[in-house]
Amino acid sequence: MSHTPAVRPRRLAAALAVALTTAALTPALAAPAGAAAPVKSKVTIKAAGVDLFGKVKSKRTKCKVGRTVLVFKVLDDGNHLFSTDTTDERGRWDTGNTGQEGTFFAKVRKTPTCKAAKSPRIEAVRND
Repeated sequence: MSHTPAVRPRRLAAALAVALTTAALTPALAAPAGAAAPVKSKVTIKAAGVDLFGKVKSKRTKCKVGRTVLVFKVLDDGNHLFSTDTTDERGRWDTGNTGQEGTFFAKVRKTPTCKAAKSPRIEAVRND
């Protein structure tokens, strides 16, 4: 099947119209001017006996202050939410004495301005 020369310019014009419309709308669909891109966060976890604590670190203050830290305990049937805490003005968090031995890790969820983060796993062992 061959195309007549008159059909090709119409197809080209239609494709060009779609491309120009898409290009014109793309800035309107992008993030608003001045909106900051989410920044990297890091969450740490340590154990002193069965006391779990750590810190949320970030270049942006609002990404470390007042963040909710989720502490998970690793069990045979999966990871279970074990405790939560809110970071202080220096990004520190502390569950206190949990009374529980085991494998744990911490997470912070993403926010509009902060990326999510997950710590490595640690072992908490009671100091007798």
